[in-house]
Amino acid sequence: ALPIYCQDGKSKQLCPSGSYCPYGSITPQECTLGSYCPSGSTTQLSCPAGSSCPFTTVLNICPSGYMCPSGSITPTLCISGTYSKSGSSECSVCSSGTYYDINSSKCITCPEGSYCSYNNTIKICPSGTICPTGSINPIICPEGSYCPDGINKYTCIPGYYGCNTGTGSTNQIICPEGSQCPDGINIYT
Repeated sequence: ALPIYCQDGKSKQLCPSGSYCPYGSITPQECTLGSYCPSGSTTQLSCPAGSSCPFTTVLNICPSGYMCPSGSITPTLCISGTYSKSGSSECSVCSSGTYYDINSSKCITCPEGSYCSYNNTIKICPSGTICPTGSINPIICPEGSYCPDGINKYTCIPGYYGCNTGTGSTNQIICPEGSQCPDGINIYT
């Protein structure tokens, strides 16, 4: 049987949307914000998780990039470094080595020359380090190489010295006359 109310004790009327009518009601009870009451409701229904209810008669699916826990009146924007798909009740954190792209509403692999740490923000790889695609942290340029731009790693030139671990400089020093610099790192006299 559909929920009805009898205002005058004689004529039966279907409980209208936006209200609920417990059995035996004389008048409909108004639903509160954050609840959903379609026509014929006997109780207030909390707005379901993954939806928002800006009015007690309207049920909207939560958009991507927002979260809608149970009882939501309006969607809540996911904080930086998190994401959600349409119909989500909570926001999720992007995995390490990725960042959240607001334009595509998804986690994207960190590009070469950048790193994406625990808080899912994208940072440029500093000189003296390299960052392959999907990097969580910069990798120190190894001894015998120099890394000027966070992407490229070049072998140090024999006959020069000063190409130490973590260098980004391309300015190696020419080996002085009478000395040997076979690896681009050390000077031997």
